[in-house]
Amino acid sequence: MGCGATASRPPSVAAFMADSDRGQGTNIFANYSYHFGDLQNSNRISLDGGGDYPKLKKDEWSHMISAGVWFPISYVRIGSSLQGGAPVFHVGGAFPYGGAFVWFPLLVKNDSTVRSDLKSRGYNVPTYVFQGGIRFIQQWPISSDWRVGIAEHISRNAYERDYSDYCFGAGISCSYPVAEGYTEWGLGAYVTSYLLEKVAFSLEFRYGNEWNSSHQRFALEFVLDVLPHRKKQ
Repeated sequence: MGCGATASRPPSVAAFMADSDRGQGTNIFANYSYHFGDLQNSNRISLDGGGDYPKLKKDEWSHMISAGVWFPISYVRIGSSLQGGAPVFHVGGAFPYGGAFVWFPLLVKNDSTVRSDLKSRGYNVPTYVFQGGIRFIQQWPISSDWRVGIAEHISRNAYERDYSDYCFGAGISCSYPVAEGYTEWGLGAYVTSYLLEKVAFSLEFRYGNEWNSSHQRFALEFVLDVLPHRKKQ
């Protein structure tokens, strides 16, 4: 974000589809996700032959909290959210039996001082790491209060590499995030309950396979949607 790195993953389809067949109210959502599988995590490695600093560590988060809002314009939905602290923009179309949307984070840039320092040590870090993707959703109402759906996605995700140095000569130990991207395709499924009039609860599962790699990632998400302007049936 701005002069810092950021990490992103595919946003929740349950949050996007909430209320798509029950009205066109503004959708405020929050979700917690747990990630597991072939996450990129490693111990710090010294860049100066075994010294204390500088060091680099892969750090792919296993937990993430997101929150945001969707604004409807007929069947089109425009929204934004914070995904683990990173601002993300979304736009798509939501219908009773399906939908699709695209997303991308805003102002994603690696710090120029960190890039220059790492480059001098033989590690190339891009100025920008593209992140974003598209998800396609199929949804079925199984009763007046329950919905189930499946989704497919292709995305460019990112995790953080944590770089520690003495603040580039300041004599104080500091840590800097550096974004590293990867391409993924995957599948997902969700179930949503409308047991409360203006609140939807969802449980979502996602599988992702990293392109040109054997890495496989999984996510379990708990989603809460508040629908303050829902039209009554």
